[in-house]
Amino acid sequence: MMTIQIRKRAPKLSPKQLKTGKLESCQVVNAMDCDGGEEEEDWLKPPPKCPGVVAQKLEVENNSTLKELRLKRQELEQFAKSAQVLLRTVEESTQKVATSVVQSASELEAMKTSKPSRKERR
Repeated sequence: MMTIQIRKRAPKLSPKQLKTGKLESCQVVNAMDCDGGEEEEDWLKPPPKCPGVVAQKLEVENNSTLKELRLKRQELEQFAKSAQVLLRTVEESTQKVATSVVQSASELEAMKTSKPSRKERR
């Protein structure tokens, strides 16, 4: 067992007390170290055991809560999957539109270069 000395602090003094020089001396108090390798006692009692009916009721409540959570998780997973499918279809359609716009622009350029304008014919 190890002892530790702790000094108690004197109460805070007012400026008037400091001027008069009335200072109290510190007191030394011995404290014991409880972490000296000894096993700690369990201060808390174990929780009371539930009778059979109450325990079954708690189980049913826990099971219903777990079922609700599982259902909610499944709903969220389905929502996430449908959102992914929707994003894929939107990306595909935008890619198709972009490629068709590029193709039509290149076709217009090709048509302009292949057909001379009316001014050039004269």
